[in-house]
Amino acid sequence: MAFNLLIIFLGLCLLTFIAIGLVFYLGMVANRKDSIISPIKSTTFQRAQASRPAPRIEQKSAIAAGLYHVLPVQDEGTTYTVMAERTRNPEKETQFVIALDASNVEVWKTPFYSREYVPHLETDVQSVYVVYLYINNDHLCIKLENGAISKINKRNGELLTSL
Repeated sequence: MAFNLLIIFLGLCLLTFIAIGLVFYLGMVANRKDSIISPIKSTTFQRAQASRPAPRIEQKSAIAAGLYHVLPVQDEGTTYTVMAERTRNPEKETQFVIALDASNVEVWKTPFYSREYVPHLETDVQSVYVVYLYINNDHLCIKLENGAISKINKRNGELLTSL
């Protein structure tokens, strides 16, 4: 009886050893460039990476909050917010500023930047982000990450400097 149990135990150890060896071998084969397993492994276990770094925000309040987008600015009871709208066919993004009065009623809405995306290219690489939103005298200034600055009359929403 003890001999039979010893044979069963040794058989299970042998099967475990073979299974570990097979897993190790498949792991080595998957790391070879010419292996048919390697594309499956690379797409399944590879960590997703961003196509581009986050935009460098210049607005101090957004930096202090640790955000990657600009915060709304307020002046004389009016709040100015940057928004974006996306459409399909063709894929296009339009960025605009909305002015809201103290009771959250829209005063004006002005588009200041529009971009039609190239098909089959990642959109985050093609996007241009707002990095700074500030008030300078009677103008609302919007700075994009490419350095372009657009100015809008903060009283009536008239676009003074187009990008």
